[in-house]
Amino acid sequence: MAIDEARRTKVVLTIGGLSPVIDHSFRVARRISDDIVAVHVASDPEQAEKIRREWDAQRHGGVPLTVIESPYREIIEPLRDFLENLQRQEPGVLLNLLVPVIVTDEPFDAYLHNGVASQIIRELTYSEGILITIVPFYVSLANTARHPGVGGP
Repeated sequence: MAIDEARRTKVVLTIGGLSPVIDHSFRVARRISDDIVAVHVASDPEQAEKIRREWDAQRHGGVPLTVIESPYREIIEPLRDFLENLQRQEPGVLLNLLVPVIVTDEPFDAYLHNGVASQIIRELTYSEGILITIVPFYVSLANTARHPGVGGP
């Protein structure tokens, strides 16, 4: 399906962990569509369980969280499979993949936080029928100490 043929938009919000970055990205997702799903690719079972426990669907407007188990620590292929499955289940729907990134006044700091986000963007940019939206979250180094949960998408 070509992007310009889509009848509606479904937002897929990538979740690396729960933090103010994700809260901000969720608010952006709500402005794009009411049809949202959050997805976490779990390369660490303990982290996956923590995110499952802490995900508050009520706080996030009833949005479901899908956790994809990835025992081999791969992120891209399980995410690609998930997106392709959504496309098969909902033909005619444009998938808008939201990828949160941290923007700081220190480029090396941003590089450390955005490794997975950069990989997702690089590997999925040419996927047919998927629109990728980068959601910047601006953090100055002075605020980083006050937001210990800020650590990447």
